[in-house]
Amino acid sequence: MSNEQTTNNSVSTQKIGSVSPEFAVTTLLAKTEPDSIEIGDNLYTQADTVDISSYQYWLTLDDFKKLKSLGIKSVIVKITQGTSYSNSYSSQQISLAEQAGLSVSVYHYATFSDSNSGYAQGQYAAITMKSLGLSNKTLIFADMEDSKTLSPTVQAGLYSFWDALSNAGFVNHAVYTFASYAYLNQVTATVDNARTWIAQYPYTPLRGGSYENEWGTDGYGGWQFSSTAHLPGRESMGTLDVSHDYNGLLTNYNIGTVANVQIINNTVQVSGWHIANLSDVEPYAFIIMYDSTTGHEITRVSYTPSQRFDLYNTYKNIASSADSGFNTVLTIPSEYQFGGKNIQFILRYSDDINGNGNYTDIWSRTYTFSNNVGYVDSFSLGANNTLHVSGWHAADASTILKNAFLIVYDDTTGKEITRVQYTPTSRPDVAKNGYGYIYDASQSGFSTTINLGSYLVNGHKLQVVMRYSDSSTGEGEHTDVWSNSYTMANASAGYVDSLSLGANNTLHVSGWHAADASTILKNAFLIVYDDTTGKEITRVQYTPTSRPDVAKNGYGYIYNANQSGFSTTINLDSYLVNGHKLQIVMRYSNTTSGEGTRIDYWSEQKKF
Repeated sequence: MSNEQTTNNSVSTQKIGSVSPEFAVTTLLAKTEPDSIEIGDNLYTQADTVDISSYQYWLTLDDFKKLKSLGIKSVIVKITQGTSYSNSYSSQQISLAEQAGLSVSVYHYATFSDSNSGYAQGQYAAITMKSLGLSNKTLIFADMEDSKTLSPTVQAGLYSFWDALSNAGFVNHAVYTFASYAYLNQVTATVDNARTWIAQYPYTPLRGGSYENEWGTDGYGGWQFSSTAHLPGRESMGTLDVSHDYNGLLTNYNIGTVANVQIINNTVQVSGWHIANLSDVEPYAFIIMYDSTTGHEITRVSYTPSQRFDLYNTYKNIASSADSGFNTVLTIPSEYQFGGKNIQFILRYSDDINGNGNYTDIWSRTYTFSNNVGYVDSFSLGANNTLHVSGWHAADASTILKNAFLIVYDDTTGKEITRVQYTPTSRPDVAKNGYGYIYDASQSGFSTTINLGSYLVNGHKLQVVMRYSDSSTGEGEHTDVWSNSYTMANASAGYVDSLSLGANNTLHVSGWHAADASTILKNAFLIVYDDTTGKEITRVQYTPTSRPDVAKNGYGYIYNANQSGFSTTINLDSYLVNGHKLQIVMRYSNTTSGEGTRIDYWSEQKKF
């Protein structure tokens, strides 16, 4: 930083740190001054911030944009020195930096040594900040390096400087000084290390090097590691001071995320975390639900940040990171319908108990509350031609479409078979596994048995239409989710284990017949067919008997395989079968005569 009243912008040698012993010989032989650093060079410590004064009057909007593209996140602008000097370029520099998308803080070059002079300089800095139109939350550094500040009463002077600023409404304070400053401990004690920006210039500040690690380990907020950096292509215009940010102090750290949104009836449960280095001066935490479709706030709730030691392990240099979590519930106003709306959540720290005043925000992604998702977990055809269906259907529109339906649709014929209305049941797993942002996802389940009556579905492709409707018939305004297409099994298998002609012209037949269609074709028949004459001889109806061996030996996938047996004697009366070839037709039919809708399985021929 620079003293523009009495010195030029040369390097202050007292900021150049001593070199570690293992590199001392090399440094003495190879280095006589700090490296000239090109901003963006990955060899050196990451430059996050530049600080500027009137010496950098030459910086243009394109220059600031270039700095941002090279990784610079913030600019710290000198505004005042003592009680009479102000940087005449500061307004322009602040404006251009902000236009380039950079965060802006300011600094005052201190020359006070006691309470009276400290308060006077604080007043002067505050007046200048107001004239520049800076917000009350703007971070201001006290630049503590001038020889005039080297006094045992400098700490009292700095406290008075802060008091003057606070009385004017500027409460976001931090200190800049250098490593060998005689009263380092006294000035840092007014804000603590985390809000101290320390200056010390190694000859070669390597990325990840010992000095970079040292100042971070010591808990400092930022490290000014060079005053001999330059913007590529603008070397002739002069040098820039560059600094590395440890905890967000220099870059106005403000990060957070909405991890989960779950809507249950008229409440929204929101969880996540928010870390901001301004939270110490903006201590009131809020979650605001905002309708970005209409541009209006829906509701807000204050909360006390909860412990998040997992985040502290990552952001341990930010004091507030240990208490940065939230898991809170917002109540949706009864008159508000958010189906079809675009909603965002604003994470806020404010200096006002109601969440207004000065604040630091993060906006969540947009949640489009026209979501409509469903899934059929299981789908099976059971006894008596009943279809068992289970799954879930979550839709934001169900806030107003209160009638839930399952519609069975025959994709083969292009017709609806039937529909049933149901009451959604608890499905907390749906909300927990990525769909909690949908209204009532935790109450979206269904598990029901649907009677298909006499409708034969075997061999057809079916779909389930999951519907919410504003009508008790399932028509009217509605929103649908269609399931996958299910091909209904139509397997039919059978076997005649024994076929023999006995006394009195009777035929004994035993074996089994399993068919998926027997779910609806309930009448089982054995038909004796004369292959020699091409005529049916006779038929008998039977009741299938237990055949667990059929199910166990490769046919368990067919409905009724376990109950598919027959063993019966058929009277052929006077029909002469000797010398003829016979076959047994195993049949399931929907009529007691064995005609109508039916499915057959023919045995092999047997000659008598």
